[in-house]
Amino acid sequence: MGAALRCDAGSAHRPVCLAADARNPQPASPANPAPLAPAPPVTLTLDLKSTRLSALMLPLRSRDFAAVAAAARHQWGVDAGFEGEPLVLDLRELPATGAPVLDWLPLLQTLRELGLQAVAMIGADALQDDERQAALAAGLHASSDTPARTLAAPAPPAPAAQAQAVPAKAAETAEPAPVPTSAARCLVVERSLRSGQQVYARDADLVVLGLVSHGAEVIADGSVHVYGALRGRAIAGAKGDANARIYAQSLEAELLAVAGTFRTSEKPLPADVAGRPAQVRLDGERLVFEPLSY
Repeated sequence: MGAALRCDAGSAHRPVCLAADARNPQPASPANPAPLAPAPPVTLTLDLKSTRLSALMLPLRSRDFAAVAAAARHQWGVDAGFEGEPLVLDLRELPATGAPVLDWLPLLQTLRELGLQAVAMIGADALQDDERQAALAAGLHASSDTPARTLAAPAPPAPAAQAQAVPAKAAETAEPAPVPTSAARCLVVERSLRSGQQVYARDADLVVLGLVSHGAEVIADGSVHVYGALRGRAIAGAKGDANARIYAQSLEAELLAVAGTFRTSEKPLPADVAGRPAQVRLDGERLVFEPLSY
């Protein structure tokens, strides 16, 4: 029907009936809400999957974030070679006393200008409640406080635990599962890596039989071996293994990191290893570069 009758009590003797045109509905109001549009049909299925993100970590040892930002600009500059790398802020060494840390945005903006994207923080217990809330409001995720260097690859099950799953008659002859050999913990890439490619060797060493181009990235929880020119980024000991090393037939890297300690191409490599066979290892908190002689 195009119209409906709306009747009001015009008088005690005769009601007044008005035509309400359906094509001109009454304006929406709390008493007369507008009808909801039908929801579109759901045609997509979304999947959530776990992943591992390799990130750099920056320990903060001062509550003067303006000084931290100035030091970052001076030390790295805009040509440090960072291209939006995720960054975790380590607050475990932040002084307990001093000026409150409430404005995180200038520091985060400086890091973004340098090519570092701060995404999370660890050691948030060093902050007061209002400081922690300010950090969360700035977009930092409060991650686990477990130090990276205490993380280790899961150990194989103990022989005693495995014997419990063996029937009683066979328990005397059962042998524990073999421990993986070093060869089983080595990922070999039999090709060169182009710009934009990334390879990660989880709980293993990584061997690349070719060159690693500018913009490519090789990551390993163990050591990294490149039998060619290493021109991109190499990260060894990604889970904190301080004994991991980086080996290259020609060391020309944009970024080198071992167990969280890194060095960028802004600081030139020592002359005795630049463009030559070399290894990179960690000595305390310092990267050591040593030439290799065949």
